[in-house]
Amino acid sequence: MSLTLRALENWDGKSTADLQEIYNKLNSQSLVFELVPMLPHHPVAATWLIKHATEQGIQLASEDSVALIEHLLQTQHWQSALHLLQISDHLTIPNKYVKPLYANLRHKLSHTNKFIRAWSYHALSNLTKQYPEYEKEVIELLNMVLNDEAPSVKARIRKVLQS
Repeated sequence: MSLTLRALENWDGKSTADLQEIYNKLNSQSLVFELVPMLPHHPVAATWLIKHATEQGIQLASEDSVALIEHLLQTQHWQSALHLLQISDHLTIPNKYVKPLYANLRHKLSHTNKFIRAWSYHALSNLTKQYPEYEKEVIELLNMVLNDEAPSVKARIRKVLQS
């Protein structure tokens, strides 16, 4: 059993300080490669660590993006989904995933969690940067819901519209 796996299994499910300590012990070169296989077993911790790594400048390989998109499409853990939505600008979306991802993100716009909704709008905007044929529809959607969403979601939508 790897040290990373052992550390994730001992994680209390709450402490980001503990996750930061795990991150500090990982080799940044193989970090994402080592974490991707742990997604099914430790989705929240693994996605938090991957999100943190991208925030520290680690670049995702194409195969990592595919694994993360596949995880986003099937995860039932809202925190894990949130982490991936927040790093959507770091994901390279292969053509075969565009339609299922677009549908998944549109579905997440009705999620009960306002953070999932807000960051789904963000991810939709990032999808349009790689696939501009969706831009008009997404901008219309953003403008349409701007008046109906919670204030925190509206703030994210405004940021998306400004970018």
